[in-house]
Amino acid sequence: MPRIQAKGQVTLERRLRDAVGLRPGDEVEERVVRPGEAIEEAGILVTARRAGFSRFRGILGKGVTQDVMAELRDA
Repeated sequence: MPRIQAKGQVTLERRLRDAVGLRPGDEVEERVVRPGEAIEEAGILVTARRAGFSRFRGILGKGVTQDVMAELRDA
């Protein structure tokens, strides 16, 4: 899965570029697609996924780390 680089660049896999006929120098359209919105043109849909454990950030709610750890140890 491609990752966003420090400068905000994303490299599309060759199989994706080939599937829609992208070549070096081609321009691509960027637009936000909201849930339920119909897409009528061929293209590549990019969705955001959090990397690694960051998707669990905030799962225990707000609190001081020591308090959360103490609560987990007592359980």
